[in-house]
This record gives sequence, structure tokens and C-alpha cells, in this order.
Amino acid sequence: MVCDSIGDSGGRRDPPAPGHYRQPRVSLPARAGANDQAVIKGMGARPVALEELLASADLVSIHCPLAESTRGLVGERELRMMRPEAILVNTSRGAVVDEPALTQALREGWIAGAALDVMLKEPPDADNPLLQLDNVIVSPHLASRSDLFPSELWRAVCQSLADLAAHRWPTSVVNRGTKLRWPLS
Repeated sequence: MVCDSIGDSGGRRDPPAPGHYRQPRVSLPARAGANDQAVIKGMGARPVALEELLASADLVSIHCPLAESTRGLVGERELRMMRPEAILVNTSRGAVVDEPALTQALREGWIAGAALDVMLKEPPDADNPLLQLDNVIVSPHLASRSDLFPSELWRAVCQSLADLAAHRWPTSVVNRGTKLRWPLS
């Protein structure tokens, strides 16, 4: 699970000043070894406990395989730890997130939104309650399928983060009518 918190200003949740970034934080699985930690630190991130990550993050992005240890990794307990402004992104496997708990969290405002490239049942049933919510974006588990994906992914992610930190719309944004949490020019 990867997480980053943007805009921590002494407890206030303001946007970062242009050109100022927080150190990314990564939650490591219990089996992570020294080599994993060295790689993470080498990328400028710091390992933290899952509870710290969930409680302070603006964005939680899940990228793990489905295993018995990750099935239901994000359930009611974890969703309640998250900030009401947080967004959950799941690109791993649908069973990593408890869908009924996520539906409740989104309906009751425990978190602000979710972006799901994977779901428990694919394709999801038309009556899946997550599909009825305005604070959910769903893609058909094809978000990375292109010839350009491997070479462009990190360039695009870094450019989008730099644009947001500079209070600019990322070029990849399609829906500019989205309600923003801080002003962009």
C-alpha cells in the first residue's frame, strides 16, 4: 500500500506552497526486509506503520497482490482511520478492499471518494451500490493497458504532482468541473 499526504501545515490541511513537497510515506508489509526499506528510502520516501499512513493521508493508493494476508486489508476499521478528505485508490485486486465497508464509508462521509480499477466481481453487477455513488470513479480493470503505459507512467505522475503543487491543473484532468479542495489557476 502506498500513501502520500500533501499539504500538512502544522495540523491545518492547506495546500502546499508552490515548490514545497512533503516526504512521501510508504507502509511496508510485516514481511518487508531491509532491502525493501533501502529501496523505499532510496526513492525519497520513508516507511511508516499502516495506522499512521491511513490517519494522515490525503490519498491512499493500494498496489499489492491478493494473498490471504491482503484479503480484506482495507475494511471498516481501516476506512474509519482515514481522514474525511482522503481518497482511496485501488488498482490491486478487488478482494483487498471490503466493498460493503467502502460503500458505507463513502455514503457516510468517512472518506471523500474512491477510484477503483478493480472490484470484487468483474464486471460488477449493474446494481452494485458503488456504481450509484457520485464520489466513486470506476474503470474496467484496463487502466494500464496501452503500449505507452510503461514509459509514460512515472513521467505523467510526477508532472501531475508538480502541477498540483504549483496550483495548476494537471494536463491529464478530463473533468475540470470537479469540486476542488484548494484553488488551481
